[in-house]
Parts: sequence; structure tokens; C-alpha cells
Amino acid sequence: MIVINKMTIEDIDIVSKIEKLCFGEGWTPTPFDKELKRGDCSYFIARENDKIVGYSGTWLILEELHIIIIAVIPDFRERKIGQKLLINLLKDGVKNGAKWSTLEVKSTNIPAQKMYEKFGFAVKGVRKKYYHQDGQDAFIMWTEEIDTPEYSIFLDSFI
Repeated sequence: MIVINKMTIEDIDIVSKIEKLCFGEGWTPTPFDKELKRGDCSYFIARENDKIVGYSGTWLILEELHIIIIAVIPDFRERKIGQKLLINLLKDGVKNGAKWSTLEVKSTNIPAQKMYEKFGFAVKGVRKKYYHQDGQDAFIMWTEEIDTPEYSIFLDSFI
């Protein structure tokens, strides 16, 4: 069973290893210790039993929830853990005042794009060569009205 909890300082070493595993050596490491202290950031971990198998994070900028990361250990993918992390981020964002959400995703990451589309995100633009480690483009995806009762009911239908 997957359990989602707030990330703590004690989780940083394991999450940093997951980040490197999922995104490689060219990825700029996230300064989790600083991010966890910011009032506009929220980070969560996904655990199966006692093992951290994924994590996610957002920035809340006024009424915009910016999803900055969702990562799941490769051996644990295709088990809806990313979806659970996404739902948790959206619900937490709404609880904190978000009305819409945005994110960037690699133009080649079709599984992630399909997951985001399932939750109402649509491509609204492209950031050329956004990912410096491999020069790939990023699609800017956006969804609105995440704060409506209808969207909340929609999210609950996946739980």
C-alpha cells in the first residue's frame, strides 16, 4: 500500500538518491534543505511499507500551483504512484489557495503527458531546449479551475 506524507529533513538523503536515479548526473540537484523551509513550497514522499519509492513538489505562486517535480523509482513505475502524488499535490494546492496549476514536462515523456492530460492538463506552449542536460524541449501544461467542487469530486474518484 502506498502512503503519501510530507517530506522531512530526515528524508532528504534518500530523496536525493531517487532524484539522481530518475534524472541522472546532469540534473541540477534540488536544494531540499532550503526548499523545505520555504513557505511557498510543498514536498511529499510516497512510501511502500517503509521504503520511499517516489516524491513530488510544488511552488505556490499567488493562486498558481506550479508542479516542479514528480519522480518515482523506475522499478515502481506503472503502479499509479505518480498519479497518487499528483492528486495529493493538487488537493494540497487547493487547500492552500491554488485556483490553477502548471508544469513543464519533457516533450518526449509521453507517459507523464498522458497522466497529466487525464487530470485536465493541456499543452499551452513550448520551452525550447529547456532541459540543459540533453537539450530537450519542455511542454508547458496547464489546467484551470482546480478549486471547484466538481474537480474535487473528480480527483476523489481516483482514490
